[in-house]
Amino acid sequence: MYLLCRFYDFDDVRITALHRFEKVELLDEPIRLFPEFNIDDYLNTGVMQWALPDPKLISLELRVNQWLKNHLEESPLSEQQLLVIDDEQQESYLVKAEMLDGRQLRRWLLSLGSDVEVIAPKGLCDWMASIVKAQADRYLE
Repeated sequence: MYLLCRFYDFDDVRITALHRFEKVELLDEPIRLFPEFNIDDYLNTGVMQWALPDPKLISLELRVNQWLKNHLEESPLSEQQLLVIDDEQQESYLVKAEMLDGRQLRRWLLSLGSDVEVIAPKGLCDWMASIVKAQADRYLE
């Protein structure tokens, strides 16, 4: 979990990891208003996605199983996520979402193992295949 904040008299937004705090103290001082700051706009820049060197919006397409489909219904990948039954494979679902390609997305995809298949974009499919192949090669040696 992270905290978005400004320190002291500085106006830039900082991202701090809450697990690094040892102690907090409630101060009896007025807050400095920041009316021009919109957290949704800030997050939509991809700042929390730990962007890749060339961050871009992708049309992500996935094939997922039942439990992951249930999870994505409760916690969608994006506001316009589409989730439908897969006519080609029984007990599978297709997920489509426009989203920023970043390290957080890629780590999440890798964490799902065989419960997910990346269908598009091709560059992300190729990246996943190379990582999974390298992992399999280590275990098969």
